[in-house]
Amino acid sequence: MEEISETIFEDFQAEPKAEENWHTNPRYEQLRKNLHYLHLDPCEAETLGKFKEIVMTRRRVEDHDALMRFLKADEIINDKLAELSLNCLETKAMTNAYHMIKVVRMVGGKWGFGLLEESPGEFAKLDEGLYKLVKHVLKIIRANPENQQEAGKLYETMVNKVTYRNFVKCTKGGLSWNTEDVKTHLAPASLKIPGLWDSTPWSLASLV
Repeated sequence: MEEISETIFEDFQAEPKAEENWHTNPRYEQLRKNLHYLHLDPCEAETLGKFKEIVMTRRRVEDHDALMRFLKADEIINDKLAELSLNCLETKAMTNAYHMIKVVRMVGGKWGFGLLEESPGEFAKLDEGLYKLVKHVLKIIRANPENQQEAGKLYETMVNKVTYRNFVKCTKGGLSWNTEDVKTHLAPASLKIPGLWDSTPWSLASLV
């Protein structure tokens, strides 16, 4: 996936949209792919301007993909894992992004960490089987936590592993989530999948 230059974006915006085949210039190929992936209308200049930061940058498109996957409802995650078990080798399935999310939710549930909630949770040491699963699936080398602060740090590492860097941080008071970034990514998602947050286990509607 290529980066989109400012010049290409501005030229694309300035194209005469009423003319046939206006969008077929090879210069716009990657930008068109990004717009198609995000389900954004290439003829809506105002909308494109609003989501310019995401559309133009490869990392932001990948961040968007990771976050939308992370926000999917449990039943969707389970369906994806069921498909994986039928179509993939076991080792590959175990390290798939959806399996990683499943493990993050298992551990988060055990420690009382809720998505976008700042509560410090309740510490309970992971049993050896679950800890080994965390290490294998998420490729994490942290030791099995011995207290709540260490648990928060491990959970931070796990969540950022399946989303992107600094999405959540562990502080002495609990968890600090980058909700402003969530708002940015949920806006195009609402165009792509109406009611996305209503189908998740968490209440995200207040963010948009």
